[in-house]
Amino acid sequence: MLARAREPTSACSAPWAFVDVTGLDQSEEAIRFCAEKGLGRVQRGDVCSLPFSDNSFDLVLATDVLEHVSADTVAMAEVRRVVRPQGYVLLTVPTFPLLWGLQDNVAHHLRRYRLRELFGKIESGWPATAELFLF
Repeated sequence: MLARAREPTSACSAPWAFVDVTGLDQSEEAIRFCAEKGLGRVQRGDVCSLPFSDNSFDLVLATDVLEHVSADTVAMAEVRRVVRPQGYVLLTVPTFPLLWGLQDNVAHHLRRYRLRELFGKIESGWPATAELFLF
């Protein structure tokens, strides 16, 4: 999901709210499902070549995406490219290769990440990260 924020309209408003939310998927079936359920705008695209301008989103969610992508560093560079300098990225991935199991095969995972490996990929070319969590 990629989203643009709007400024609060009053002192009582939330600090920011998201408008102009866009989903992205490679699967026509997934896009059709979202349309049938009224889940908002979802378009076809590839995380390794995002069809958006540089610095165009305030928030990018990549939840359980990178483990499915052969070129994960290319995908992360694309996410970095489209998020605004003061924007946010919420990224989740499966961790601990030692926990590899049947479900990883069923879900077509290519990898699980170690903390140091993931942070190394995140930190190269990204501004200072305010908060990182492992759960």
